[in-house]
Amino acid sequence: MTGQQFNLDAAASSTPLALILQTVNWNSPKLEFYESNACGTGVRTREAMPLGESIGIFGGHVVPLSKRGMLPAGLEHFYFQVSDDLILTHISLEQVRRSKIEFINHSCAPNAGFSGQIELIAMREIKAREIITFDYALCTSEPEFRMECFCGAPGCRRYVTGEDWKSSGLQRKYRGYFQPYLARQIRA
Repeated sequence: MTGQQFNLDAAASSTPLALILQTVNWNSPKLEFYESNACGTGVRTREAMPLGESIGIFGGHVVPLSKRGMLPAGLEHFYFQVSDDLILTHISLEQVRRSKIEFINHSCAPNAGFSGQIELIAMREIKAREIITFDYALCTSEPEFRMECFCGAPGCRRYVTGEDWKSSGLQRKYRGYFQPYLARQIRA
């Protein structure tokens, strides 16, 4: 800027900009929270979304996967892997609470997948009031990751692991929707 200094602290204290700076993810306005007995807080649509429509864009802080254990209590589940050794995460629960896409749950029969590294899109038409899900195999390659699955979908794997992306069946099913770092490994 020529002739003017930009004071980020002063700008951040103004209400509209403060909200923008505190929100690190983008959520489609078509999303809403819902509560279920099986999964707790989840996300569904307010109205239909066509194939390929953007559901949300993940943001956050890039942290080495090896430092994941240093995340503050309550944040240990709010991250996702973007490379072999990096994750995107948040630094406060307040950032998480502002983001609907952080509450999108896993399913072995998902309706959302990745378009690039941080955008989640509809893998098919999603009906109004339908629950949004994605398969964690699309972005997880941590060898020690293991989670019991309660999605109840036909063909449910019962457990989701950091090795699931290696399944040739899942590679065919989700072709074009994996995180780019996993897509490169699959091609190799």
